[in-house]
Amino acid sequence: MIVAIAGIKGGSGKSTLATNLAVERAQAGKRVLLIDVDEQGTSKVWASVREESERNPEVPCVHLFGREGSIPDEIEALRDGYDDLVIDVGGRNTGEMRAVFLVADTVCFPVKHSGADVWALDQTEEIYQEAKRHNPSVAGFVVVNLASTHPSAAEADDLAETFSSFEGFAYRGVVIRNRVAFERALNDGLGITEYRPADRKAQAEIHSLYTLVYDGQK
Repeated sequence: MIVAIAGIKGGSGKSTLATNLAVERAQAGKRVLLIDVDEQGTSKVWASVREESERNPEVPCVHLFGREGSIPDEIEALRDGYDDLVIDVGGRNTGEMRAVFLVADTVCFPVKHSGADVWALDQTEEIYQEAKRHNPSVAGFVVVNLASTHPSAAEADDLAETFSSFEGFAYRGVVIRNRVAFERALNDGLGITEYRPADRKAQAEIHSLYTLVYDGQK
């Protein structure tokens, strides 16, 4: 299965979600390849840190940025050696993102509670719908990311109403909050399930995303 974490707005936490999905999938016994299609290379750096610390399960990573024309063929070739591919697609409207949409099975669009993120979702939907004409089986959904941890914050409710106006994306109520443990785990080459001291709330949030993405997949 090919899962992409994407969106044209930077700073929405795509790399955090991609690395955590890859770790949890690997913990399920799957051969997982993390593909970094972002000029910044955050997932690639994360994977290097993980490799240096000899963490198990292994989560190999390749960096494909800068050759958009060959990306669909390269991804399809890599698919043969793995059960699952998780792709971290950089922010901005790029040819790389469009190329990834042509081969992905599922695309997750993380969105923060900000006007800029919501405005960017309009353009992202246009790109996604264009790709869907060539890859009709691709499924897209949005997830609220980096939400406030304050009990009275109603960001998710606000965004749920906004998401209803988008025809191309589904929203299934997954909310990932802005927890310090996520940043620390990323810096250490870990998934949130491996980070100690354990943050049970963060683990549950990522698992809800994992369940949504891989529902029905063995």
